[in-house]
Amino acid sequence: MMEPFKVRFKFTQMLKIFWYGSMLTVVCTILFSIGFVEDGGGVIIFQLIGALGLLFFIPLLIFLFFAWVLRRAAFIISEEGITDKTQLYSSGLVKWNEIERMTIGCRHEVTFLTVELYHSDVFREKANPTKRLYFSLTETLSSEQIQIDVSRLAISEEDLISQFEKYSKGRFNRENITENTGWTYDVI
Repeated sequence: MMEPFKVRFKFTQMLKIFWYGSMLTVVCTILFSIGFVEDGGGVIIFQLIGALGLLFFIPLLIFLFFAWVLRRAAFIISEEGITDKTQLYSSGLVKWNEIERMTIGCRHEVTFLTVELYHSDVFREKANPTKRLYFSLTETLSSEQIQIDVSRLAISEEDLISQFEKYSKGRFNRENITENTGWTYDVI
């Protein structure tokens, strides 16, 4: 049995996201605080925007902080499948036999790994309620595909593909992993 292959975040990417998240947290805190200083009917909108922003950015900053301090793996490839931990609400473990197709491509200067499942509804039902809501929103807004931002990972696309080939026992290799999905551009 092979040891799982673990990929960490690029340090500069994490630092950049943490910096922007911190600045947006400050902005949201100011927006939220305006309602306690100013009087007026339109101020409640600023408070609402600030509160929603804080509900999003504070968990993001905590996630990034612990991922950095604990040097946690962001993406794991094993004989069982792939484990996505790149986001707060990532898909988690996706077994090789659940994956119909994978592609890597660039869109707006960001490299994505797109994972299409045989039965996305079964995968969604196995998830906890928070992830289930996230998957439902993603499906409503874009598609049933799992999108993983691999440009944040400290690994090249070539090395990632070779690890997929190794751990999936050749099922996902260079020839069948870079097909165009219809929305990706500049396929690598």
